[in-house]
Amino acid sequence: MGDWLDAGQVLNGSVPYAVSPAINGANRFVMTVTALVRRWSANSENKGFYLRTSANAWPVDVAGRTAASADLRPTLTVVTSTGSFVLPCQANACWNTTTFRGSSNSDQFRLVQSQQPAILRFDLSTLSGTVTEAKLALSVTGLTQSGAVIEVFEADPPSFVVPDLVASPALGIARKYASFGGIASDPDVLFSDDFASPGWADSGWTPPPSRVLNAQTGTTYARGTLAAGTNLSANVRADVSRGTGPNGTPDRVLPELFGQYYLYLESDWGSDADAIKLPAMGVQFGYWNNVGYWQQTTGNGGSTGTGLKVWNAAQGKWEYQGHSIRFLSSMKSTDGSPYADLISLAIYPYNLDQVGPFPVGEEFSYVALRREQWYCIDIQVKQNTVEGPFDADGNGSAVADGEYRVWINGHLAYEKANYRWRKHADFGVQGLWVDVYHGGTLVAPTTMHYRIDRVSLARRYIGPR
Repeated sequence: MGDWLDAGQVLNGSVPYAVSPAINGANRFVMTVTALVRRWSANSENKGFYLRTSANAWPVDVAGRTAASADLRPTLTVVTSTGSFVLPCQANACWNTTTFRGSSNSDQFRLVQSQQPAILRFDLSTLSGTVTEAKLALSVTGLTQSGAVIEVFEADPPSFVVPDLVASPALGIARKYASFGGIASDPDVLFSDDFASPGWADSGWTPPPSRVLNAQTGTTYARGTLAAGTNLSANVRADVSRGTGPNGTPDRVLPELFGQYYLYLESDWGSDADAIKLPAMGVQFGYWNNVGYWQQTTGNGGSTGTGLKVWNAAQGKWEYQGHSIRFLSSMKSTDGSPYADLISLAIYPYNLDQVGPFPVGEEFSYVALRREQWYCIDIQVKQNTVEGPFDADGNGSAVADGEYRVWINGHLAYEKANYRWRKHADFGVQGLWVDVYHGGTLVAPTTMHYRIDRVSLARRYIGPR
């Protein structure tokens, strides 16, 4: 049912701050919530109201913050030592414990005893003075049976982290160097470069990026464009494991690798049509082609990897059927949410245990990014172990101990340690895939921009400077 605090600050307690019968027929009812609002005003927490019904199991429909009639919308009237404030509802939502489908909208929310609570939030930032009285007004727009009672508690949601505000980041290799250029000399660093032209990432962009010198860092970032009506913007790889020759085996196997890049999402970033894939580190491989890069054969586009080293007799080459791993940038909110400027991330990991042709995105729990901010993205990938018996090509069984971690500005944002990706010891970690792709199949509805800078790969955690 979600966490709440009762009037005694007991977690999931039973004593409400206020109680009122629900009256049918668009009738407005008012509950006194002075103690709760006074505490929010004093401690600046403002977690929101948690509402539930008792005495009746049937639905109670209540007008939401965008109800057609403004007179029906929830309001919070607060009297303080400096005056009276009538505050509009900033957010409302409800959820049903018997279904995975969303059931709330901004027009209306529904309460069902033992199955469906709701939350309300009001913006208290305009309040001044000492709170002397606070009244919450709601309007019932539909009631199946009489006798329902509305109870008010304090919502107790988990806090989320905005990484640019992290005060004590986890530090690594980069802390030893005054500038980005110094990192390349570290004995544990395998690759470190920006996007200066000519450089390692001259091709693979659609359209070509702008290259801009950042005076604060002394590095050059790539400013990419994801054009309206298209899917692909960037497809560039920084691989530290190369082929021994055309169709050959990897020249070195790195079972564990740390990567880093800096990301900046501009003010026009975000899609209301689909999520957007962003750069990350993977274990994809494929085969080393004549041009001089790994041509993937599995692990993206719905083509599931097997984790096997396979001899393709028809084409005379070894093929490593691996898995791509990328990030997902969340769809943007279009309903006036107070959190519309925040962006959530998820990992999109092809792996041996996914069900169906596409993996399930796994959210970075309680982490949100903001546009027009630079973020230091650190990634750790540790391949799973392989155990025998082995076939003639060296393929064995995959042990569920593969690890994937992501830090943002030194804050550990994602961690999982039971992945299975490989069944052959030749599979290491490939490197960083700078991939920016809208969808899926749906194209970008608008043109948007982003910046990427300072890519590094190392044997140890790099961390922010």
